Amino acid sequence: MRIREVRIVVPARDEAARIDRCLDGIAAARAAAHALGVRTRCIVVADACRDATAALATAHAGVEVVTVEA
Repeated sequence: MRIREVRIVVPARDEAARIDRCLDGIAAARAAAHALGVRTRCIVVADACRDATAALATAHAGVEVVTVEA
């Protein structure tokens, strides 16, 4: 069986200090997957963040951000 698509979900709460490095690593993995013909989707779930986590994640190409205020 061949994998056609991979979805990556990143739960994040007040991770502004780390989110860029995390998403840079995911971008490298996504590029490798794309080279093998695998589609990828990256979703950051910003959970009641009080910092710039969501804004920083939004700046990354191809990253979807879902904001949860629970």
